[in-house]
Amino acid sequence: MRPHYLLGYARALSETIDDFEYVVTNTGDVPLTPVTVADDKLGAVCTFARLNSGATARCEAQARIQDDVCNVGTATGIDPLGAPVSASASACVDVIHPAIAVTKSPDDLQ
Repeated sequence: MRPHYLLGYARALSETIDDFEYVVTNTGDVPLTPVTVADDKLGAVCTFARLNSGATARCEAQARIQDDVCNVGTATGIDPLGAPVSASASACVDVIHPAIAVTKSPDDLQ
């Protein structure tokens, strides 16, 4: 199983709500039932009842971003013999704080 965390590395403004997309592909040769996706910062994200061999499933989560963050998404499925199969991927968001300043003063015209 191969999760792909599409965000990868991104920039965002502080206090914005960002979307995280989780793409899970069953790279094995048997179906997995169920498959759950969790994020180490956001908690449970989604569950797929079944993910057939070669199939891909997607889900999303949203989070308000305040500071730089790197989080890990983990997909876990159960094979036909009852054993768990897991894979993880990480994504980072760099919070930027754009700013500008200007001053104005009169010229000395005498």
